[in-house]
Amino acid sequence: MQKKILLSLSLAVVTFMAAAQNSNRISAGNYLSNGDLAKAKNAIDAASIHEKTNTDPRVFKLKGDIYKAIILSEEESVKPLKEGAIDEAIKAYDKALETLPNSSRITKEEILSAYTGMIAIVSNEAINAYNNNDFANSSVYFEKQAQLGDSFGYMDTAAYFNAGLTAAQAGDNTRAIAMYSAIKETGYNEADLFYEIARMQIEDEKINEALATIEEGKAKYPGSKNLLLLETNIYLQDESKMEQAIQNLNTTIADDPSNPSLYYARGTLYQKNPETMDKAEADFKKCVELDPNHFEANYNLGALYVNQSSDIQEQMNALDFSEQKKYDELKAKRDELFKKAIAPLEKAAELKPEEKGVMATLLELYGKTGQTDKYNEMKAKLGK
Repeated sequence: MQKKILLSLSLAVVTFMAAAQNSNRISAGNYLSNGDLAKAKNAIDAASIHEKTNTDPRVFKLKGDIYKAIILSEEESVKPLKEGAIDEAIKAYDKALETLPNSSRITKEEILSAYTGMIAIVSNEAINAYNNNDFANSSVYFEKQAQLGDSFGYMDTAAYFNAGLTAAQAGDNTRAIAMYSAIKETGYNEADLFYEIARMQIEDEKINEALATIEEGKAKYPGSKNLLLLETNIYLQDESKMEQAIQNLNTTIADDPSNPSLYYARGTLYQKNPETMDKAEADFKKCVELDPNHFEANYNLGALYVNQSSDIQEQMNALDFSEQKKYDELKAKRDELFKKAIAPLEKAAELKPEEKGVMATLLELYGKTGQTDKYNEMKAKLGK
């Protein structure tokens, strides 16, 4: 008899505890209605972890609602409760959807309706962080916004893009690449998205990954000039890739024939090969024609003539005394190159008067071409 009495008491205790936890859910709802968010939070936290109520979707939907109210509250007394409230609200709604089959007293529509309000909240947090130049947290909130979209079965490509953009602004290339990569197959931002991913991979010295990204982007967007130029810049750093770089530049110039930088880039490649020096000269001239104030093109054009004159001087020095006619022919060519070099180098000196090397070369050329006044003027500028 004694054993039966004890068993009955034990059952009573279990029933009482279950009722207590259900009471916590009801109390939490009442506290929420009355605006007492601290007590609502305490009550619903207790209900959400107790074994008798931790699989009830009504508990987690209510928990999400309470934490959402905490997020939106402007009461000073509620501020201490705000930390982590966004994550808690999202997790609560997630759990409500997960446990939905356990109850017929709540519908999926009710949970989703409450859930949607979190998207606006998270978006506002992302924008506020961005406006405060807190790009790292802004990226985190934009990703949360994107993940909320995933929960509803659609991809919020703009949120993923913004998560990547703000991560890049925070200097976190790895995170930015991950966010951009999540949407690169959707067509969002088209070739520019592949360009940004590859650019950051180059920045992180992951050249092979960058080339793979560029190839992927070119296959999807074959007309992308930016991807072609980015690939060309990689090739420019590798002597074995010069032919591919020139081919890329040929394609890009055909598409954009008025871009002086393209001619300059191709000219620097042609300049590396003695057999294509005439092509280098033509490209530097075209660059200067399109942009007379292009310092590098003016300087390289002048330097090209100076280098050619040095080659001829070596040929002159190698001649025998009996080869006077040949010597005179070479001298005429050399002197003509001296004169051709002066004009672009003078323009380079005008554009960057602080470049002492350009001035020193001009001083030498003035001396060799007998331009005494210019020689003395340049000598004074150089303080000699």
